[in-house]
Amino acid sequence: MRKRQIVSTNIASLFLFFLFTALYFSSTVGGMNSADGSQYALTQAIAEKGTFAIDDFRKWTYRVDYALANSHYYLDREPGLSILSIPFYIAGKHILPLGNYPYGGRHPAVDEDSILQALTYLSTASIGALGVAISFLICLKIGISKKSSFFTAIIIGAGTLMWKYSASFFREPTFITFFLLSWYFAISSVRLRYVLASGIMVGFALYVDYSKFFIIPIFILYYLIKFKKRSSLPISLFVLGLLPLLLSIFFYNFKVFRNPFTNPHLHKAYFTWMNNPENLFQTPLLPSVATNLFSFGPIDPHLLTFYWDHPTISRQMGALFATVWPYKGIFIQTPALFFAIVGWIFFLKKKKREAIFMFLSILIMFVASSKLTIFWATNMYDTRYFLPVAVVSLLGFGFFLDTLSRMKHTLFISIIRITTLVGIFFSIENGWYSNLTHFAPHVSGEHRFYLSWLHLPFFTPENLTFNIKLFFDATFPNIYNLHLLLLFYFPLFFLIFVVIFRRNTLSRQKYDRYAGRPSGK
Repeated sequence: MRKRQIVSTNIASLFLFFLFTALYFSSTVGGMNSADGSQYALTQAIAEKGTFAIDDFRKWTYRVDYALANSHYYLDREPGLSILSIPFYIAGKHILPLGNYPYGGRHPAVDEDSILQALTYLSTASIGALGVAISFLICLKIGISKKSSFFTAIIIGAGTLMWKYSASFFREPTFITFFLLSWYFAISSVRLRYVLASGIMVGFALYVDYSKFFIIPIFILYYLIKFKKRSSLPISLFVLGLLPLLLSIFFYNFKVFRNPFTNPHLHKAYFTWMNNPENLFQTPLLPSVATNLFSFGPIDPHLLTFYWDHPTISRQMGALFATVWPYKGIFIQTPALFFAIVGWIFFLKKKKREAIFMFLSILIMFVASSKLTIFWATNMYDTRYFLPVAVVSLLGFGFFLDTLSRMKHTLFISIIRITTLVGIFFSIENGWYSNLTHFAPHVSGEHRFYLSWLHLPFFTPENLTFNIKLFFDATFPNIYNLHLLLLFYFPLFFLIFVVIFRRNTLSRQKYDRYAGRPSGK
C-alpha cells in the first residue's frame, strides 16, 4: 500500500509539472518589452559572447532597463534567471529550424527572434511548473489530503499571477519555486542531506532575487528550534549548501560593479533615482497594506506623494496611470485566499513550527514590498511583487478544503461550499485574464487582447466561432511550438526512467541480501 501511495504521488506530481509547463509555454509570446528583454539580453550575451556585458544586445532593453558600469552596459537586475536560462537558449538555437512563430506568424510584430525567445522562456515555464508540483508535495507533507493538495496546486498554478509571469521572463516564479523547494527539504526529514539541500535551494532563490536575503536568518532560526541542542551541525550544513551560490553572487557583483555587496538595481542608467536606496521605500505602509490586500480599483493618489513631489520620476514610472488603471490586491486577484487564510488556523494546529516560520517569511516579504516606491510593478500595474506571498498563503487552502469536506451537509455548509466554488472560479478567471491581457510582442501594444475585438452579439453562430478562436489564440499564442516540448523533455524522461530503474534495482538487491540469496536470482 505504501509503495502504491508513493507511485500515485509521483504520478500526480509529474502530471502537474507537465500540465503547467505546457500551459505556461503555450501562453508565451516571446519577447515583449524592456521588462523581460533586459533579462534575456544577459542570457544571450553569455551564450553568444561569454560575457556579462550586454553591449551587443542592449536593443532588448529598449534603452530603458539596463545598468552602466565601467563603460559597459549590464543587466540592472539579479542575474540568476538569465544564467539558469542559458541551457534553454542553447537548446532553442539547435532546434530553431523546427520552431514556429507565435500566433502562427499572424502577428505583425512576431519574427524569428520571437521563436528563440519563446524557446528560451521555457526555462521560466518549466521552473514555474515545478513550483506548482512542489506546492502539491508540500501540502502532503504538512498533512493535507491528496485530493485537497492537488486542487490547491491547481489554484496556485492557474488562479494566481503564476500563469502570467511563468509564461514570460520574470524572476518571481523562479524565486517562488526555489523558496518552496527550500521549505520542502526543510520539513521533509531531519536527515542532514535534506538540510544541505535546503541551503542550496535558498542559495538559488537569492541568486534570482537578492532582496529576499532575510530568509537566511529565518531558516537558521527554524533549524535552531527544530534541532535544539544538536543544531550546530545542521546549521553548518545549511550554510555550506548556501555558500556556493552566495559566492557566485559576490563574484558576479564584483566582476560587474566592483562591489561584491551591491545590488544591480542600484546601478540603473535610465532610472537613476533608484541608485539612492532612500528613494526605494517611500510608500506609506498602512495605506499600502490595505491597497495590496483588497484594492479593486485605481491606486489612491495619496499613496504616490513621492511621485507628485518629483514630476520627472513620475513621468518615467507612469505614476499617473497607476491612479487610472484598475489595481487588484492579492485577495481580489485570487479570492481563494479568503478561504486559505481560514485554513492557516488548522495549519497552525497541525504543524505549528512550520506554519509560524513560513508565515513569518511571507509577512516580511509583504511588508517590504508594501513599502516599495514602485509596489505596483511599474507598467504591470499588478501585485507581481506580492506573488510569493499569495502562493505560500494558498497552502492553507488545502486545510480549508479538508475541513469543509468533513462537515455535515447543512444549508449553511452548502452556502460555504458554493461560495468556495465561486472563489475558485474567479481566481482562475483572473489568472487567465491577467495572462490574456499581458503585453503584446516586441513593444507592439499595452495588451495582447482587448474586449473591443470581440464580435457582438457574442452568441450568434458566426460570432461565437470567431470569438472562441480569438480567445484561444490570445490565450495560447505559442501553442504552435508545443510539440517541441518532446525534444526538451526526452532527456528528462530518460533520467526519470534511470532513477526509477536504479531505485528498483537497489531495492531488489537489498531484499536479496535480506533473504540470504544471491542478488539477481
